[in-house]
Amino acid sequence: MTEDVEKVIVDSKEEFKNIIRFINLFMPSLKNRIEMYNDKMPIFDKYGVEKEIERIFGRKILLKSGGSIVIEQTEGMVAIDVNTERFTGKKNVEDTVFKTNMEAAREIARQIRLRDIGGILIIDFIDMRTKDNREAVQRELEKCLRKDKARTRILSISPIGVVEMTRQRVRKSLERAMFQECPYCHGKGLVKSIKTNSIEALRKIERMATTTDDKNIDVWVCAELFDYFKENEKTLIVPLTRKCRKNINFNIDDAMRTDEIMVI
Repeated sequence: MTEDVEKVIVDSKEEFKNIIRFINLFMPSLKNRIEMYNDKMPIFDKYGVEKEIERIFGRKILLKSGGSIVIEQTEGMVAIDVNTERFTGKKNVEDTVFKTNMEAAREIARQIRLRDIGGILIIDFIDMRTKDNREAVQRELEKCLRKDKARTRILSISPIGVVEMTRQRVRKSLERAMFQECPYCHGKGLVKSIKTNSIEALRKIERMATTTDDKNIDVWVCAELFDYFKENEKTLIVPLTRKCRKNINFNIDDAMRTDEIMVI
């Protein structure tokens, strides 16, 4: 808590007392800025914090100008892409691009602080023709980042509008702290299509057919993959049955993922 903090609102009597006790010892001049919240409405709903939390975890942020920002976090770096989404007219394309980039620079600085993103960041602004516009966008970004308590370092904007910067990494970003890796895609952000999974399943069935003397092969898959095989039975299952000379019996297991298959 520093001098630029206007107010701290607390919805717990116990925590309010702890904060007041601490403030009296170390920051007595800021005591009047601590406020006890007594409203029946949950504090996050009252001040719109819940909606803001949902927004900062979004991959895409829409701008008032009609543009957007896309934020992609990886293990090694963060890529931020600025898009116009829609232009206001062909005659003033440069002006539209400049205004969108200026608004994006302010929002990017805000999002970096809110998400507590650290490490290496690459920002890809929309390409601007004039050097003056590029430098103005960089100055706006630098100005907005001065509010940030974490140390930042920005390199000069390139002729194609790319800015490289670093931000002090104090702890995990908010996203890394509150989310865990997806057990389906393992952090890729993509999962295999039903068609791809069906092809892999057929290969697995064919391998099993070559290693067993049983005439019956039992297959367990998820409901979605089961339905896909039923819809394409004539083109997928019938030819495989003839080739392997086996009876292939499909069963549904609701606990299985689309990329899981069990063949017995």
